[in-house]
Amino acid sequence: MNGPGSSGIQEPVAPAAPAGELEHVIGALTAPRVAFASIARRPTWLLALALLTALGAVAVWASYAKVDAGEFLSYLEASGRPLPAGISGDQILGWTRVSSVVGAAIFAPLTYLAVAGLFLVSLRLFGAELDFRRSLAVTLHGFLPFALAAIVGLGLASFREEISMRELESGSLVPTHLGVFLSEDAGAMARALASSVDLFSAWCIGLLGLGFTIVARVSAGKAYGVVGGIWALGILLKLTMAALR
Repeated sequence: MNGPGSSGIQEPVAPAAPAGELEHVIGALTAPRVAFASIARRPTWLLALALLTALGAVAVWASYAKVDAGEFLSYLEASGRPLPAGISGDQILGWTRVSSVVGAAIFAPLTYLAVAGLFLVSLRLFGAELDFRRSLAVTLHGFLPFALAAIVGLGLASFREEISMRELESGSLVPTHLGVFLSEDAGAMARALASSVDLFSAWCIGLLGLGFTIVARVSAGKAYGVVGGIWALGILLKLTMAALR
């Protein structure tokens, strides 16, 4: 009700202030529509990138800590890789552990930047209203389920006495993909394809499609089509690398 002397005109309600980094990270996993609407107004990306990179690297470090040196040497020999003379299995495993962690810490941010660029170019072809900062923000927050997967992996690794190289290679430490149902003699390409059908991957695809629908202002069909197409390219690259081993 208007008070005495009022003109009868309602004052416009100001839109909610955009949330910050932490709210966007939590919201992307719990209330994604609200989080991506806020990201459209104020794109943030630093905390999401730090979490994805750090948790991925820590998960690699913790997993390699449970690999037996003798089993690691047997794995290298079976894969036909030359072993340097005069160096123990523990030394080779230690170097591999460090190089894998450093590689994960460097490769992950570069991958996210490249994928965000692919999303940007592809969506703009469909008339999206999008810049690189918003594309990067949606990309990183859309991939946050992989940060949860890393946390789950850390928890599972902590209860294991030993982790095999096959488990690390196939990603079966966190059994949320079809690869866990394959037999021991399954080929590398079959394992690569089966491990791509994953619950966390499906969650990421859902978040990315929703995020770009809201932030880039395109139809859901266009957003999910672009996300699905680029995801399929990633699987094709994974299969190609498996075939070349």
